[in-house]
This record gives sequence, C-alpha cells and structure tokens, in this order.
Amino acid sequence: MKFGASVLVLAAAGLVLAGCAGRKELKPWNPPPYFAPESYAEVEGVRVAYLEAGEANPAAVVFVHGFSGDIQNWWDQFEYFAKNYHVLVLDNPGHGRSARGEEVHCSIDLFARVVVGLMEQRGIERAALVGNSMGGQIAAYAAIHYPERVEKLVLSDSAGAGKLGALSLLIPFASPGAVHLFFKSMGDQYQGTDPKDQARNAFALSFRGTVEERPYMKALSQSIKSVARTPLRDDFSRISVPTLLIWGDDDTLVKPKTMDVFASQIPETARYLVHEGGHTPPMQKPVEFNCAVENFILGEDLEPCHQRE
Repeated sequence: MKFGASVLVLAAAGLVLAGCAGRKELKPWNPPPYFAPESYAEVEGVRVAYLEAGEANPAAVVFVHGFSGDIQNWWDQFEYFAKNYHVLVLDNPGHGRSARGEEVHCSIDLFARVVVGLMEQRGIERAALVGNSMGGQIAAYAAIHYPERVEKLVLSDSAGAGKLGALSLLIPFASPGAVHLFFKSMGDQYQGTDPKDQARNAFALSFRGTVEERPYMKALSQSIKSVARTPLRDDFSRISVPTLLIWGDDDTLVKPKTMDVFASQIPETARYLVHEGGHTPPMQKPVEFNCAVENFILGEDLEPCHQRE
C-alpha cells in the first residue's frame, strides 16, 4: 500500500477510534521519571516542566524539542553544556510533563511565547536558541518575533520552510484518532538499545491506555496542524543573528536540501552535515552534534567536529 493511501485509511480509522474512545476504562498516567528532577513554572497560563543547570555560567543555551518529543530528547546536550553554560530545556505545552487539555491550545506561537517567557522567569536575557524539527520552527519563530532574546540560532533538521516530506500527507487528517493510529503504524518512536533511547521509549509508551493518551494525541494533532499553518520562509530575512543549519545527511523527513531555503534568506548562516544523523542528530550523533553547536557558539571552526564520533 502506498503511503498516501495508508494515510487515508488511517484517517478514516481515526474517526472510528475517536467515536469509540470513551468505551475503555483508562488507567491513571504513571510515567517513568526523567533523568533529573524537573521543575515547573506557570508561563502564558500553562504549567511548564523544565530542567535547568549551570545557572552561574554567564552564557546561556536553550534547547527546544520537536513534535512528539520531550525534555529527554536533549539528554546528552543537557549533560554536556551544563559544564560551561546556563542550560534550559523544557517540555513544550501538551508534550512530556507540561500541561495539556482543553485549556491548552498548542501552536508555534504559544510554544515560542512559552520559551521566551520561561527565559524571562529564569533570568536569561539572551541565549543561543537550539531547536530540532518542530523545535527549529519554534526557535526560528522566536528569533523573528523576539530578536532581543536570541544571541545565536541553531536549526537542526528544522520545520518552517514548508517542506515536511511524507508527514505532510497526514496533516489534513490530523485528528487525535488519526495521529494515534499513525504513531502505531510507525511503531515505537525510539528503537535504539542505548539506555537513553530505552528511557525515551518507556516515557513515550507510558501514555498508552491512560487518561492522558487522548489529550496527548489532541496536543499532537494541534501541533502538527500549526507546523503546517505557520510558514516562516517569507520572514527568514528578519532573522538577524548568526544561524547554524545542522542536518543529518540522511534525513528523509526534512531533506538536507531544505537548508537552501533557509540559507537563501537568512543573512548569516553556516552549514554542517552530520553523517547518518537522521532526522534527530542530537540523539543519533550527540558527540558530533555537541561539538558543532559549541564551536559555532564560540565562533570556532566546525570541520574538526567530523572527527568526533
């Protein structure tokens, strides 16, 4: 079955699932702990989970995860950058341990306002903003609308340029039920045997059959629709800070040639390809990714980072 036909089948089945959602008895949500104790803040009316470290360091780095991700996507970066930077990592509204539900309507605009609002609450005036996938779109949106808050920008396999590959076929049918079935069809999100991937997988699986599963699917549905409805390419020229475009050379979801769209309009860009980094180089090649990001922040040569994995 071709992918397009598969999405149509999933969309139709999603409607059935949505109609049957209330018939099962749902368990309480009891997720496994993160790798470090999280804190919470009320930002833009949303209870937001975050991790923070290195508060005494003068330079700050803020990491923003993508669609269906959470704080643990940046596990390696949190541990590495906390040595020399004030590091802030958050769960986007609707994701991870941050609030979701009827009072939270997920959108790129809300996500960006939460990032900036949390920075303000934590005493961070300006930071290097690092985003992967949807997180890249959030970071770019923040750089466009809140330029006073962004020192440097790192976009990893970023959405926002209007090229979402096969995922774009899901967007018109992105009901909570369709998103649920689409995720089931792809299998578990994190397949690695590394303990960090296993922990990420356990957290993702913790939603299944619980009272939080449907609110989470609704949050994902809202999020992917907002990704599609918030194109940024006409505003890239408003990004006034040095920007690193860092991509997995084998990313099939947002292909490396998408970097051309960003680079053609953002005034000051550098490029870096992570060999076999996939769509999520921060997780798949963390040592090389961390080296490239830090060298970019420091204004140093990126090429030696190719030797780091």
